[in-house]
This record gives sequence, C-alpha cells and structure tokens, in this order.
Amino acid sequence: MEYMRRFAMDTACIARQGQTESRTVYKRRIYNTMCSLLSETTESSGMRVTRLWPNTDWARVWWNLQEAPVSEATKAT
Repeated sequence: MEYMRRFAMDTACIARQGQTESRTVYKRRIYNTMCSLLSETTESSGMRVTRLWPNTDWARVWWNLQEAPVSEATKAT
C-alpha cells in the first residue's frame, strides 16, 4: 500500500483519500487509475526524471544517493 500512496502523492491524477471513503474503495481507485495510466502510455518505461534529463549520469546519481549518510525518508524525498 505504501508504494501506491507514494504514487498517489506524486501524481495529480489521483486525489487523496476522502474523509468518507473507505480504505478499500481508496485502494481500488488508486489501482484503477494506475492501470489506466499504464495502459495508455506509449513511452519508455523508464523513470520520468531520466527522460527529462537524458544526459545525466544516472548510475552515478543513484549510487551517490544510496551511499549518502542520511535517513531513508530523506533519500526517498
């Protein structure tokens, strides 16, 4: 569920869970939206950031991120 929640926070296509919306209905809505987005894409399955900056040495960036002496929450941000 956490990866779905992060996906929901990163996209404007999925509204946050409503106060009267059950957890099951919220999860189903996220799942259906993700399936819809993925089925309609024709782009490479790479990350959006790597498509935006293709000339960046992403292997080095990811390595630096993993080796940074910071918390996991900071790395995720």
